[in-house]
Amino acid sequence: MSRARASYESLCRELSWNILHHYIIGVDICDKWADGPAEKKLIYERNDGRVCSYSFDDLCRLSNRSANLFAAHGVRYGDRVAIMLPQQPETAYAHLAAYKMGTVAVPLFTLLGFGALRHRLADSSTKLFLTDAVPQTATGKIIRRALHEIDACTEFPADVVRV
Repeated sequence: MSRARASYESLCRELSWNILHHYIIGVDICDKWADGPAEKKLIYERNDGRVCSYSFDDLCRLSNRSANLFAAHGVRYGDRVAIMLPQQPETAYAHLAAYKMGTVAVPLFTLLGFGALRHRLADSSTKLFLTDAVPQTATGKIIRRALHEIDACTEFPADVVRV
């Protein structure tokens, strides 16, 4: 037997994983870094030119508030939270909130057409749908049509929260 093969086989035999039984990625990637210093880690320029910056403490606080909002709408561990928001800080802390709660974030994009959106919402059994889409816009109309069709065909349990 070649030395390389023996080394590989011994590596496989000796390999062990330290698998945690309870792991919350939202805490690991945000909260554990929120230690008081106000050093800004997320900097965002809004369409109107204003620059907003966030520290890990800010992201921790805002994602906790978002998680409380999700919980107020009945979201619990293991539920699906659909997030259809543009690239902005609110999207980041909505995802962090979903991860902290142990829910499954279902990222959605405004470029999805009716069929793709309907499929993702129905197939994921979404509990909460988070969007900033205005009902009168093209995206808002697609969302309303998809939600109406899903609700007409099945029991669609989602609350829609507009931010």
